[in-house]
Amino acid sequence: PAEYAAESAARRMFAPVTSSSLTTIAAFLPMMMVGGVMGKIMFEIPLVIVCIVLASLFECFLILPAHMKHALIHSHNKVPGHFRKKMDASFQSFQEKIFLPLIQKAIRFRSVTLALAIGLFILAIGLVAGGRIAYTFFPGAESQVIYTNVSFTAGTPSERVKRFLDNLTQSLEITNQHFGGNIVLTAVVRQGQSSSGAGTGQRSGNQYGSLFVELISPDQRDFRNSDFIAYWKSLVRLPAGVELFNMTQRKGGPPGQDIDIRLSGNSPAQLKKAAEALQQKLRTYPGVSAIEDDLPWGQEQLIYELTPVAKTLGLNMTSVGQQLRAAFDGLLVQVFQIGNDEIEVILRLPKSERDKISDLNSFSIHLPNGAYAPLQSVVSLQSRKGFDALRHSQTLLTVSVTGDVDRTLNNSNRILNELAEDYLPGLAQRYALQYEYEGQASRQKETMADMKTGGVVALALIYIILAWVFSSYVKPLVVMIAIPFGITGAFLGHYILDIELTILSLFGIFGLSGIVVNDSIILITVYQELRENGIEVSDAIVQAANNRLRAVILTSLTTIAGLTPLLFESSVQAQFLIPMAVSITFGLAFATLLVLLVIPAVLSYQETVNQFFQRNQT
Repeated sequence: PAEYAAESAARRMFAPVTSSSLTTIAAFLPMMMVGGVMGKIMFEIPLVIVCIVLASLFECFLILPAHMKHALIHSHNKVPGHFRKKMDASFQSFQEKIFLPLIQKAIRFRSVTLALAIGLFILAIGLVAGGRIAYTFFPGAESQVIYTNVSFTAGTPSERVKRFLDNLTQSLEITNQHFGGNIVLTAVVRQGQSSSGAGTGQRSGNQYGSLFVELISPDQRDFRNSDFIAYWKSLVRLPAGVELFNMTQRKGGPPGQDIDIRLSGNSPAQLKKAAEALQQKLRTYPGVSAIEDDLPWGQEQLIYELTPVAKTLGLNMTSVGQQLRAAFDGLLVQVFQIGNDEIEVILRLPKSERDKISDLNSFSIHLPNGAYAPLQSVVSLQSRKGFDALRHSQTLLTVSVTGDVDRTLNNSNRILNELAEDYLPGLAQRYALQYEYEGQASRQKETMADMKTGGVVALALIYIILAWVFSSYVKPLVVMIAIPFGITGAFLGHYILDIELTILSLFGIFGLSGIVVNDSIILITVYQELRENGIEVSDAIVQAANNRLRAVILTSLTTIAGLTPLLFESSVQAQFLIPMAVSITFGLAFATLLVLLVIPAVLSYQETVNQFFQRNQT
């Protein structure tokens, strides 16, 4: 009867289907352990998937059997159509003529089967380790925003900065017309400050200027931001006095630049030299742009040191400094109030006696004995270029060297690894400083540490679930062999489509680990039933693989069919999810093929080992 058939099917498949759902949940759940910015960005993905799996599990056993009952009643006396008959005949022919001989050979030559699978896994790992498949922490997508910053020498008149910004705006309009017009939606000029969206943060001063540009959506144009920036840059003529000029686009995803190296030390002069040397090194890499540091040069400074005469007269650095500050900067002598206003009285030299460097020659220092001495007789003055700002971290002076990487030309991880191996240790030794990675590299390190912990938790949960289902400590290991096959497919998929591995690719591999074991669970469940009915090991393995061929293929094809359209999506939003879809789609396709061939071979090995130990015990 239809009712009995639906109920029996639900009872029979309850354990394998439930365990398959739980392994999927176990694979995605540890993603919620990822902290920081990436954890906040990605938290919704595992949450939604877990909820969907739980809902589908509820529907599978409480709603689907009723639907199946009605479907079986209506189709009981129904004659299959011509198309259905042809499909069934074709599939049966495939099973008998192709799959059965193939699975028999896979078991017969099980060592070769397993060696080929392991070889493919090693090949896939080699593609990543050898750099054939590049790794980028977070996938980049075209932005609508371009930042342009310029920094002149300290003390540059604001009129000169304004003229350059006007010329920059004119060249932007020419670029806009070159690409068809109506490309630029907004252009905002800021004189006296740099943009906080590019490089190392916002700076203020007469020598700074910036231009904020918003373009139309990347979906509405046929050129990339790099093309727009390259043409715009070709029109710009830098006047004398420009210390820094860069154009960069806004980055999507977590904050931080592709390259961000923090140098720490005690001497600002040594830090600046090291930063300039590192910037020069970065310029040798193709695709690296917007290179700068956050230790900008400031105005000229006069550094004074006491002469031997000054020390014999009882002067010290503090007393000389206080007198110079009082004379040229002013000394607060009184504060009084008029109505609601506070009036400060500051005493200092007249403007005519403190507005030129030569005024220092006529300035006299008050000595401890009450006499006066010319400044030049008690201190030696040395001119030196100063710094606009100094930054500290953990009691040390720091400077950050940053840059952007065009991912079509280079890879930030490859550059950072090469610098760490060949350049940065020597730089640190030469200038007596320390270095560390910040920005995307720092977040990548934190995220990968969380993901390693999550990966161990996921594998442990999957093993526990499988051990519960099979009541065995060994069978779960046979099932979990499918996980490396899925990883092989994921890596090969990235290589075939020429897509970089990203953190989302790894998230996809996480989920894939829970999905690929599902086919193995069903296959081994059927195998155990056949063995309980007294069928010999090899025949039981072949029959289990053959009987579940249709179910395994349909399970994988439905998942692959659901994700495949995403691979061809060209919208900006989809670019972040495509690496995850590639991991799951190719990983599942590859693992399905290997599950049907390699798992039976491994199962055959496991049964041989069991029989060996049983013979020894008897």
